[in-house]
Amino acid sequence: MSALLLSALITQSYYTPPPPAVPHGRPTIGLADDPSCVDDDATAIAKSGHNCSELAKAGRCTSDKIKDVCKKSCNNCPHDTFPPRKPINPSAFTVPADVACEITPDGNFTHRTSPTGYFFNIPPDAKKNGVVFVFHGGGGDEYTMLGKVPSVRMAAKHLLTDMKLGVVSPASGGSGSGDNGWNGVMCDGREKGAKPRAENPDIQNLLQIVADLKADGHMDDDTPIVTWGFSNGCNPALEMRTCGPSQVKLAMCGGTVSQMWYGVGGITGESTVVTTGVDNTTTTPIFLHIGKQDNFKSLPDAWTSDWNKTHRADIPNGFSPSAGAISKIYYQEQAFSWLQGPEQDVQQCENEPYYLVAENFRQVCGTTSDQHQTLFDYFKAHGYIDDKGLVQTMGPYDPAKGVNKTVVNAAMAAAGMGSDQTTEKLVDGVLRDAYAGHVPSLRCWPDQAAFIRKVLGLR
Repeated sequence: MSALLLSALITQSYYTPPPPAVPHGRPTIGLADDPSCVDDDATAIAKSGHNCSELAKAGRCTSDKIKDVCKKSCNNCPHDTFPPRKPINPSAFTVPADVACEITPDGNFTHRTSPTGYFFNIPPDAKKNGVVFVFHGGGGDEYTMLGKVPSVRMAAKHLLTDMKLGVVSPASGGSGSGDNGWNGVMCDGREKGAKPRAENPDIQNLLQIVADLKADGHMDDDTPIVTWGFSNGCNPALEMRTCGPSQVKLAMCGGTVSQMWYGVGGITGESTVVTTGVDNTTTTPIFLHIGKQDNFKSLPDAWTSDWNKTHRADIPNGFSPSAGAISKIYYQEQAFSWLQGPEQDVQQCENEPYYLVAENFRQVCGTTSDQHQTLFDYFKAHGYIDDKGLVQTMGPYDPAKGVNKTVVNAAMAAAGMGSDQTTEKLVDGVLRDAYAGHVPSLRCWPDQAAFIRKVLGLR
């Protein structure tokens, strides 16, 4: 993506913060009296004295019981149902000509092992312009995002060369989700089960990395910091926004499990102060991106059994998980409005699936055009790609979370590519991105880059 095209997306050269804060987010209706119009207790809502217009403004009049209350109190409320799930609209998309194959962790970045493993590349101008911290998902390490995800590799080149921003890719402490995951969501201790800042080793490691980079002269106290997490990596991206240094100017997240950023108070009957994902006292801007077919995780049964009674039909792709689960993408579309407000600059990009062509496999660096065609033909012959080039749903999480590894390795063998794990991840990533599944979004990058420029005031 050229700098000229990206510049055209920007409506202003310098970031203008939103107006001063006002009471933000969902109305402060006590959820002991208001179970958020889930299904349970219309009587309690009626007794609580909260009128229908308050509920309607929050988009909360959803169930048949609540509709009855609303009809009695305000002659039908204007938002008595969630909007229908936005349709999936596949379209053509051209992968950028420059797939940034020269960007590799070992080739362009310095590696350190303390306080945890991390790669960094901080150009001289980045001390003034800013540094982007990129956080891997569960099961990853400091190498994953830069070495195994084509869209992040391309983004890193743009950050380093066009924006003159630094890039840091750290590893988690490994004790968060049992698979090299990040700890907690709310480092200020508001969320149940999360570790407060003083007890969270990931936060301590990240603060030490910042301190070390400052001591080396790569950063100073005024260097803007941008956090960008994927999946479980949304934890530190949000934690740094809430509990990190004041120089954190923007938090970005892709492939999030929705409750991390949107909160689940609206569907649990618990206080939003306890369960909300985003700290509403912090107005640092937010950018979110998610694949329209990202069904990697649905919200757990314990949170959604009542909500699901009303919305089960909205689960996409005909996928019906356990009785209490709902699609996170559907929930995320609705919950996004809860983050918006005059004091919060927030943007969300929904990545649509696009038509895959054989040439897209050039994102797997070091491969030939014949290998690209062989890979394409193999996946098409095995039902993963239809006649139009759309990647197909093969199972609840295949290819949303990833293509069957046996199939990927067989395709690689047919193309004479060997079977190393990094190449396997890259081949899988090409399919998953075109599918709009659980992967950092190449298609959303132009919007994301424009938002970074706006917030940091980069020309």
